[in-house]
Amino acid sequence: MQTYLETCQPRLEAQLCTFASEPTLQSAVARAALAETPGGKRYKHQHRIKRVVLQAILRLLLEIDLSRMRSFYELHTAIDQASGSVRGVGELLVYDTALRIGAKLGKMPDRV
Repeated sequence: MQTYLETCQPRLEAQLCTFASEPTLQSAVARAALAETPGGKRYKHQHRIKRVVLQAILRLLLEIDLSRMRSFYELHTAIDQASGSVRGVGELLVYDTALRIGAKLGKMPDRV
């Protein structure tokens, strides 16, 4: 646990800050759905997901008014439901996408 707090948590917080500082919710949703770093590259742990899958998620998420979500749970549920019809979407992708968008919206999980 201590190793995580010392090495991984600062990296995650820095990553989430990049989403929080996106100029618009739409730009944060686009980067989150496409699993892109600020430099436009794919996050390493999601590099095997086909681009067509990520683009399908992006299209679906842009149809939802995510700004209305009152909690991380609501946000995660909406993303999970929206992406449920897309083959190739797993739990980790849904969670990561919700976490990144949640950073922009100020909706973070209170438990994992």
